[in-house]
Amino acid sequence: MQSEPTKPVRNPKTRLLALTSSFAVIYATLRIIPTFPVVGVPGASFASSDILVPLFGVILGPIFGGAAVLLGTFLGVVFGRPLIFLGLDFLPATIGTISVGFLARGKRIPVIAIFLVALGIFVIHPLSLVFVKLPFALIPFNWLHLATLILLMTPLSKKAAEWVNSRSVSQIARGLAIFAIIGTMIQHVVGGVIFETVLGLIIGRYTQEQFVGIWTTIFFVYPIERIILVTASVLLGTPLLRNIGLARLDRKYLS
Repeated sequence: MQSEPTKPVRNPKTRLLALTSSFAVIYATLRIIPTFPVVGVPGASFASSDILVPLFGVILGPIFGGAAVLLGTFLGVVFGRPLIFLGLDFLPATIGTISVGFLARGKRIPVIAIFLVALGIFVIHPLSLVFVKLPFALIPFNWLHLATLILLMTPLSKKAAEWVNSRSVSQIARGLAIFAIIGTMIQHVVGGVIFETVLGLIIGRYTQEQFVGIWTTIFFVYPIERIILVTASVLLGTPLLRNIGLARLDRKYLS
């Protein structure tokens, strides 16, 4: 009696490593496609890969998602995307991805800590602009970051982890939008700290007075660009998550 051939056993960890490598290539490819110009850095622009940050976090989790962004950032140099901030370019998107990865697994405390530390560093940084002077009032530069931090602390951010894992398109879109705004605002504040530290304290390209003008311009621009990034992430990620389903991935290695 002839025995049936044994089926090859798939190693979940190997599969995730392969996914991480593939996602890193996708991230690197999109890094060469520019989006919004970086205020204060002539000729530089944000990359289309920023829309992948929440998706990598949801799909791959904090460890593998962060690794894909980290690898993809430096692989992007090979594809023609130069580093701008002394090699620290990977930090904002990596930390944003790690944060979303934690949230998608129902772990809010590490994300709250990351957000508070990053926002605190920005506020006490000597080159930051804490308030923007408008004709009618003084407005906190980080008003949208503060609103997002409040959102993070509400039950909605916890509920979003259930929504992105559902089969409902509307629930996936809702959950992904919450994760995307949290991830992109963490990415933004970390990027701001790196921006002013490298160009101000290390390179000395701009003085404190010049940073006031730069941050004032960014104040009017960043809410628009962040909303566009969130919208793009939701439009791209909703059908993707609907088809693959977070539940089909190996949670043991993603947490």
